Amino acid sequence: MQITSAVQMLILAAIALVLLKFVHYVVDTITSSHQAVSDQAINERCRGIDLIKWIAMVTMVLDHVRFISPSLMGLFVPGRLAFPLFALAMALNVYRQRSGNYFSAANFRYLTLLLSAALVSEVPYKLAFGAHAVTLNILPTLVLGLLVVWGVHYRTWGSAIIAILAATTAVLSHTSLNYGLLGVLLPASLLLALRGSTWTLIIPAALCFFMTSGSGRLEGFLALDEYSILVMLTASAAPVFGIWLARQQVRFAVPRVTRWGYLFYPGHLFCLALISVVWGVDR
Repeated sequence: MQITSAVQMLILAAIALVLLKFVHYVVDTITSSHQAVSDQAINERCRGIDLIKWIAMVTMVLDHVRFISPSLMGLFVPGRLAFPLFALAMALNVYRQRSGNYFSAANFRYLTLLLSAALVSEVPYKLAFGAHAVTLNILPTLVLGLLVVWGVHYRTWGSAIIAILAATTAVLSHTSLNYGLLGVLLPASLLLALRGSTWTLIIPAALCFFMTSGSGRLEGFLALDEYSILVMLTASAAPVFGIWLARQQVRFAVPRVTRWGYLFYPGHLFCLALISVVWGVDR
């Protein structure tokens, strides 16, 4: 029985690889004549990427500050911009990798820094949100998302296998992941939107829409509840706004977000946890 199960898993894995290669072919066909952002433009827009990161960080902090006081719960709405913009920053960074080896030192360093930040952030995440922290922090979702978007970008057998394993992990740990499988797939969908025509924005917008549909918000949206509509439309608009911003010429100086950004996430969580303790916030 165990041998039969192993054979079935191998067959499913082979089918998955064939399907992924077919997806690669379809993507290449769709995007071959729609190179939305040229290499030169991407290199000139480093300030735009930094601006996207700053907006993501500010809206993330606003979203998390609402846990300090019930009167700040309205900040949940602008907070829906944060994760899609972080995912877009990841997609833009991957998009700029026009050459080189998938198993490169730069990619290993990128993955290691992100994974380390995810591990370090879990304790302050639990301290900051208490009973509200029903999933892992957001960085494990981005770690798996990075592996998937690399699979879409590099189109090698090695990257494809790892991408499938990452997506499978997301499926198996769906309830433990912040934003679940949809969040893991978001960076890859944003990469396709960067490479494709305008209509490909529908994919990341739809993922963001359904990522925020929990806690009865989808029912509220269908019932024309204003708050639910505002939350879900804000999330859906985030990738559209982000990609529009990425394509603009940023004329003013933007402070660079370098490796200190990996410390910002656990750092701000620790500060929120400390404020909660000082103020005696019930979490």
